[in-house]
Amino acid sequence: MDIIFIALLSIHIIAGTAWVGFAMFFEIVVEQHKRQVLLLHIGPRLGRYLAIASTMTIIAGALLIVYGYLFYNMSIFGNGASTLVIGGLLGAIAWLLGIYLGLLSPRLNGQKAGPVQSQTIGRMRIVGRIELALLIITIIFMVLGSNI
Repeated sequence: MDIIFIALLSIHIIAGTAWVGFAMFFEIVVEQHKRQVLLLHIGPRLGRYLAIASTMTIIAGALLIVYGYLFYNMSIFGNGASTLVIGGLLGAIAWLLGIYLGLLSPRLNGQKAGPVQSQTIGRMRIVGRIELALLIITIIFMVLGSNI
């Protein structure tokens, strides 16, 4: 393995760990009654870091696939590599859900407490749980596919 492959892999793993960590933090660690306060005050700032980590993960993963194909003759359909592709597709879907969450987050700023704000927070909780579930499934596929 050369330095470029190792660098891309390191970025992919470190950024992916941050992405999953932020998602778990929002969905598991924060208590239900404090989640609304968290989303209103520090959610937008942490959301930026989450967006950066998730985007870096997706870009590094895509570059790993291209780099492996070009320089190591890795096929995306052979020797279990298809599990990496499935994991990558699930990760991309989770990334898109995260983008949707990022678009919902600014709607909370400046809103008075009420049904619209509660509905937005409820939607964010559901999408966040789906994103976290997809990330966990993605990790399982990536681990299974890493033995190629």
